[in-house]
Order: sequence, then C-alpha cells, then structure tokens
Amino acid sequence: MVEQRQSFLPRAGLLVALGILIPFVTGHGFGMAGNILLPMHFTVLLSGFLLGPQGGLLVGVMTPILSSLLTGMPPAFPMLPAMVGELGTYGLATGALWQRGKGLYISLLGAMVLGRVVHALLMACFIAWQGKAIGLSLLFFLVQGIPGTVLQLVLLPVILRRLGLERPAATETDLCRPTPAVLQKGNDSMETLIQEQMEQILHHGQSIALIKNHNVIFTDRSRGVMPLLKLLDKQPELLRDALVVDKIIGKAAAMLLTLGGVKEIHTYMLSRNGRAFLERHHIPVTAQCHIDMIQNRQKDGICPFEKSVLDTEDLEEAYARLKATARRLMAGHTPREGRKEA
Repeated sequence: MVEQRQSFLPRAGLLVALGILIPFVTGHGFGMAGNILLPMHFTVLLSGFLLGPQGGLLVGVMTPILSSLLTGMPPAFPMLPAMVGELGTYGLATGALWQRGKGLYISLLGAMVLGRVVHALLMACFIAWQGKAIGLSLLFFLVQGIPGTVLQLVLLPVILRRLGLERPAATETDLCRPTPAVLQKGNDSMETLIQEQMEQILHHGQSIALIKNHNVIFTDRSRGVMPLLKLLDKQPELLRDALVVDKIIGKAAAMLLTLGGVKEIHTYMLSRNGRAFLERHHIPVTAQCHIDMIQNRQKDGICPFEKSVLDTEDLEEAYARLKATARRLMAGHTPREGRKEA
C-alpha cells in the first residue's frame, strides 16, 4: 500500500500539472483556442491508460478544477462543472475499457463518446436552466472540437507505444494460451528434470531453478527479478552456462540472464520484449505461453522493473537501473511485500 501511494500520487500529480500547463502555454503562448485543440483532454485520456479507472477519474476531476482556480480557465460556470463531468468520464472510461482488454482505439473512442455525451447532457441542462436554445449550442460544441479529437487519435497512440502500452495489459488468465508442450526436444533425462522443475514452479511456489550437468544447483522462491539480482551480486558464477527454468521472463529478467551468461532458458510465460531481447542475443528460449507485457502488482500498468529498462539495451546500465528500482521498492515495503512487486 505504501509503494502504491508512492508510485500513484507522483504520476497523478504530474499528469494534473501537465493538464494545467499545456492549455495555458498553448492558449497564452500561441493563441490556440482550448475548445478547438482540447489540450487538457490529452493528459486526462493518458491517465486512464497509465493509472487505471480510479486514477483517470481523479486526474479528470482535479485538472479542470485546479486549472480554473489557478488560471481562470475554464470559467466557473457553466464550463467548469461540464468539463469536470466530461474529463472525469474520459479518465474513468479509458481506464475501465483498457483494463477490460479493449483495444487502444476502442478505449479512446469509447471514452471520447461517453465524455462528450456527459458534457452535452450537462450543458443542455445548464442552457435550458438559463432559458436559451439548446440545439445549435450543443452542435457547435461538438463540431469545434473535431481538430483536437483528430490530434488525440493521432498522438496518443504514438505516446502509448513509446511507453510500451500499445496493447491492453496481458495476463495469464486472458492472453496466455498454453501450447501442447513446453519443450521442443526428445524425451530424455534432461527434459524430465526440466519438467520436474517447471512443476515445482507452477504448483509449489518455486520461482526459478538453475541446472548444470543434469543437476539442480540453485532454486529460489522470491518473485520477479529478485533472485537474479541476488545471484549477480553474490554468486554470479552459478549463472554462467546454466540452463534456467523460470516462471516469467520479461525484458528485465532477459537482460540479467544475458549478463549472467546463461546458455538456455525454459519459462512458463514470456513477454514480447523478453523474447525479442533474447533472440537478439542468440539465447535459446522455450515458453509455454506468451504475453504482451508484465503488469505491476496493482494490474494498472507495466511492472516497474520492466519499465526501468524499456529504453536501454546496455546490460550494465540495465543492471544498475534494476538494482536501483529494487532498492526503491524495498524501501517502501516489508521484505515479504517487496518480493510480490514484479
């Protein structure tokens, strides 16, 4: 819970700040009308993908309120309550649709439609309450925001792909489709040993095993990349030329295993980035199923270990980043909780 607050609040705060700053800069610095380019909508829609429905709702509600208080935009009435409803719906709907496995564009378009419906209904109520005609005012609102909508559909997918979130977060239950067998070779004693260790991993709490010369030389029950970090720090010789049986391999684990000099990997679950990295370094890997990415513990985004190495291919740099991430996470957890993060 401590780590969740530590990771959630800074990201939410940053997105709210950007949601206030970007419209202010585009409006006052470049003279671009906010009701045409909709700059405040960008960060709110992004928050749904990054923070989930609750975080998206929070950012969507707080951004227009704080912007109105600090910059005077949007005006307190009737635009502020209408935008609170619209942007809150954006963040909530985007996060909810994304977490339910909907595609990127479906999540965006679904949230946009729902948000505009909420805005239109609220504005209709305010306009009718003031005794004015409703139809033309609502039609003008929908038409004038078309340029901003187009920009959102073009730019947000690019941003999300750069963050490694171009597809819904995959999980073992929804995207992991087992294949008939983990191994591709004949049924010899080594395969039997590997299958036994995979059984320990899948059903008895073990997370990793190292095999050399037909003997299991190391096992660990810690989750994520923690066993690999400990091995590289204390016993790196165990990894050299070892056959590895692991539960989940992402890019972070793939980089550590490559740094350790392993010769072969067998895993239950393999991420897209993990496979691509191992293929680039010519390390054989077999997997029972594949996923797009490894989620964090809150199931609302990418694992922090994976995120820390997304933009690097350097093994030593990745090792340093992963150690720093582990220290940061452990500082906010008991040891037991820290092992659950990845």
